[in-house]
Amino acid sequence: MHPVTLACAGWLACLPTGLWAEEAPLAPSEDMLAATVRVAGFLIFFIAVALLAGKFAKRINPALGSGPIEVVGGRGLAPGVGVRLIRVGDRHFLVGFTREQVTLLAEIQAHELPGSEVSP
Repeated sequence: MHPVTLACAGWLACLPTGLWAEEAPLAPSEDMLAATVRVAGFLIFFIAVALLAGKFAKRINPALGSGPIEVVGGRGLAPGVGVRLIRVGDRHFLVGFTREQVTLLAEIQAHELPGSEVSP
């Protein structure tokens, strides 16, 4: 038996001794190729997991999908300061925001919005 197996007690003693067995050293080019293939495999795996997580995030978090509240547009005025036009159902609200607060500036009727048809 291998000396490491004799020194270890419990679950380690049940592992095969081939785990610690000395192997014939590989040539440096074979080591480098094996390491490159292994790293590339892990990279492809993690990219695939990240893409799947992004794809299913919209299903899990309803705030990422569409709903009754929609940000129609907005404009940043300074870092952390701006205005947003928000649609809730068939109502539109113009809100201003800073880093500390959000303020309702106006409720806008549908006919007052740019691009909407003006009724006589």
